[in-house]
Amino acid sequence: MKTRILFIVVCLYMGAHCVANAQYDPQKKDLYKSDTIYMENYAYVCDTLHGWVNVHNMTNSVDKGFVCYADSGKIPDGDLFDFGAPEYVKVPLEQQRNMVSIVDNAFTIEQANLVGEEEFFVILYISTTTGEITDVYFEYDTDSGFTSIPVNVYRTIELQLKEQIVFELTEEGRKMNYCYLAWTQC
Repeated sequence: MKTRILFIVVCLYMGAHCVANAQYDPQKKDLYKSDTIYMENYAYVCDTLHGWVNVHNMTNSVDKGFVCYADSGKIPDGDLFDFGAPEYVKVPLEQQRNMVSIVDNAFTIEQANLVGEEEFFVILYISTTTGEITDVYFEYDTDSGFTSIPVNVYRTIELQLKEQIVFELTEEGRKMNYCYLAWTQC
């Protein structure tokens, strides 16, 4: 019981901290930076806020909102951190290995040495009708070596993931407005 109460208190504190940081503070305007990097036939947005960098294709849908039931707009019941929550997509071990390999192979040996054992997040939005990846996002710490990686590396990862990976949706996954999958990789 004490553990559950402590968990709730910690979650409330973290939630309040996130809400406080999400509010616009004119004194912290220098902490937010957004750049658009234009390349031949594509562009990427690079947003920096509170020590984190988010890199994504300019064509991504950044306003999808919460994952919810497509027919009602209702957010699924249950604990977001409950590992017993229903799965929306199936990711067999071989597919997981392929996804990790796509990311690993996009970096040159020099780039891999530059980032070393640092981690970054790969975030996928998945179509609930086709199982195809619609959007790919990358997030990493502003102090990491990933800030020196050229945008074409992220572009290569995005294109290869979209070309090579299609997810099998579960019955529950087909009911959602979109599916979400993320992992940390170093």
